[in-house]
Amino acid sequence: VQTCALPISDEIEATRAALDAKASGSVGYNGADMTKPDQIADLVARTEADMGQVDVLVNNAGIQFVSPIEEFPIEKWDAIIAINLSSAFHTIRAALPGLKEINDCPAVTAVDVEVDVVTRLRSRDDELVPIGMLHRCTASA
Repeated sequence: VQTCALPISDEIEATRAALDAKASGSVGYNGADMTKPDQIADLVARTEADMGQVDVLVNNAGIQFVSPIEEFPIEKWDAIIAINLSSAFHTIRAALPGLKEINDCPAVTAVDVEVDVVTRLRSRDDELVPIGMLHRCTASA
């Protein structure tokens, strides 16, 4: 398990340590800013270096803001797109090479607030196979 998105604090470290004590594997923390593609790539690279190959990727970062469109702040729109959509793309993009090494049809599940999409990849026998799904969920900002 690799968690991310918040700066480290005593509470986060206590939660990480408690989970690590109960887990059969190890639990890590990375405070990557999920709006920054370079930090997302570093998150995946460090996870692979610290814990080995990524077997399953779950993108679960999401924020929401509700407002009439004429009152909707542009910076809120940009933040929603960056967290709910772009971060999933960048994380899948960073993890996919490693996932493809271990499986022709890697299981990539991305959780997003607004979009349902199935991403497909051509397998070695030239068939289209699903590699990613974005499901609806809600999170508060």
